[in-house]
Amino acid sequence: MWRKIPVLLLAIIISAVSQAEIIEKEFVVEPNQTLYVDTEVGGDLAVTGWEKERVLVTTTFRGAACEDLDLDITLRSGDVYVDANCDHRDWGSDCDIEFKIMVPDHFNLDLESKGGDFTIINVTGRFEGETMGGDMEFVRLNGYMHFVTMGGEIDLRNSNVDGLVKTMGGSVTIRDVVGDIKGKTMGGNVYYKNVTSNDKGTLETSTMGGNIDIHSNNQSVKASTMGGNINASGTEVNVSTMGGDIDVKEASLGAKVHTMGGDIYIKSANIFVNARTMGGDIDIDAIDGWIKAITMGGDIKVQMVGDPKSGERHVQLTSFGGDVDLRIPDGLDMEFDIELIYTKNHRRKYSITSDYNINLEESEEWEKSFFREPRKVIYGTGTVGDGTHLIKIKTTNGNIFIHKS
Repeated sequence: MWRKIPVLLLAIIISAVSQAEIIEKEFVVEPNQTLYVDTEVGGDLAVTGWEKERVLVTTTFRGAACEDLDLDITLRSGDVYVDANCDHRDWGSDCDIEFKIMVPDHFNLDLESKGGDFTIINVTGRFEGETMGGDMEFVRLNGYMHFVTMGGEIDLRNSNVDGLVKTMGGSVTIRDVVGDIKGKTMGGNVYYKNVTSNDKGTLETSTMGGNIDIHSNNQSVKASTMGGNINASGTEVNVSTMGGDIDVKEASLGAKVHTMGGDIYIKSANIFVNARTMGGDIDIDAIDGWIKAITMGGDIKVQMVGDPKSGERHVQLTSFGGDVDLRIPDGLDMEFDIELIYTKNHRRKYSITSDYNINLEESEEWEKSFFREPRKVIYGTGTVGDGTHLIKIKTTNGNIFIHKS
């Protein structure tokens, strides 16, 4: 619906538009040269690649303080330099400046701004830059990049790049990208979607205070966060969080996961799983390999899969306050070493239940200690086949279930 604009307001809008000043400069250049931008006055910066062997710099600015703008746009030794500064003390509130620059689609970029958004589209080359406070958007880039913003969001997509993108206070999204690219943030979430590498390197990311969602079909992934959840998949998965849950969809070459305060869920892993949590459950739907899982205060549930006659299949499951449920492929040669500890003041009755023949022996006397409650132990031992693989299970105040599958 159209709304009527008061005549006075319309006059103010027209006046503001009319006061905007535009400066354009164009240079003939060779491909693979460099654009240098150093704007101490801040301002948004957009760089777009085109098929022409020219650089076109369009600068738009408006405001009273713009009268003191010192703008220098020059061509030196084949490179283009854009320098902007101002001594006006009220610059930030009295002048609005914007740079739109067209460059050859094969060109290098070196960009620095005291505060503003960066947008770079359709360029091949080497790119680096820093802004003191703005968002960054990168689309259809090829080459190497290193960009840092002190306080904004980063979005990198549809590109083939190696390097680093980092923000001190926003989220990082990397999607539909080929290359070894590292995304980091000090205070936001990190998302990797459809990211692959030609040389099958490692995708690595970290955040100080957010969630991480990182998935790859042909790369190892490494991720850490100080205060969020992690969802991951890759060839080998190595992730840790100080205060959240971990969800691994697939780890075809193994998973090493650690959380200080959450649950761990692994849907599928090969070769090995090494999982530790200080305060949650561990649930492994399918592991074709060896397992080490420790929780300080939760249940453990593990389903072993695959050929029982191939690979290393040792098991070590430890809980200091929950049940342990292990399902084993029929035909695995193994030796059982089981301890079920229960304390005197705990009212529930705990037991070891197994589909295999296991010898059970319970201590007769309550073991006393100055630092802990009196306790007894139920020991379980036994051998299946030639006893090749050690199945070691230990829990406190929890039940133990061992099943054939």
